[in-house]
Amino acid sequence: MSDPQHKPDTLKDDGHAFDGIQEYDNNLPRWWLWMFYLTIAWSIWYIPYYHGGGGKVGQAALRDDLAALAAERGKLSAGSALDEAGLRALTADSARLAAGKQLYAQNCLTCHGAEGLGGVGPNLRDRHWLIEPTMTGIVSVLEKGGRPGKGMASVAHLGTDNVRNLAVYVVALNRDGLKSNPAKPPAADEVEKPLDW
Repeated sequence: MSDPQHKPDTLKDDGHAFDGIQEYDNNLPRWWLWMFYLTIAWSIWYIPYYHGGGGKVGQAALRDDLAALAAERGKLSAGSALDEAGLRALTADSARLAAGKQLYAQNCLTCHGAEGLGGVGPNLRDRHWLIEPTMTGIVSVLEKGGRPGKGMASVAHLGTDNVRNLAVYVVALNRDGLKSNPAKPPAADEVEKPLDW
C-alpha cells in the first residue's frame, strides 16, 4: 500500500533525480570555465616542452638544480682560503658593511672606540698598523686574536662570514677618513703604512 503523503520525484528542466535529490543541468560559473580553458591552453605548451622538448623533468632537472646550487655556493665562498683578491671584493658589499658595523659595536667598541680612534686598543683610522694592512692580515688578526700581551681576544667564534664582515667594516673605517687620536699616539711597534687599495 502506498503512502498517501509520498509524492513521486518530479523533474524540472530535464534534470536528474535519485532518491529524492534533484540535479539540474545548470551552467558552470564563468571563472571555472576560464580556468578550464587556460589549463587546456597551458597544456598545449607544457606537454611538448617538458615531455619532448628542452624542458627538464625528474633526474635531469635535479642534476641541473644541484649544479646551479654548487656554482652559487662557490661564488658565496669566494676567498674561502683567505685569498686576498676574493676578500677585497667583499669590501664593496653594503650588506656586509652593515653587518660588520653591528658586529663592531658588539665586540670591538670597548677597546677601539665608537669611531675606531682607539682606547685600550690601537687607532684603526690612522696610517699605523701592527700588521700588514691587507684583508688577509686583518682577517688573520680577528681570527687568531692580537699579538701576545696585547689583550685582544679572537673573534673566530663568530664564524668565518662574520669575521669577514668585521674586517670589511674595519677597512671601511680606515677609508672613511684618516683620523689621529692625540690621546692615543701610535705605539712604537706600529709601522706607518696607509691602506692604499
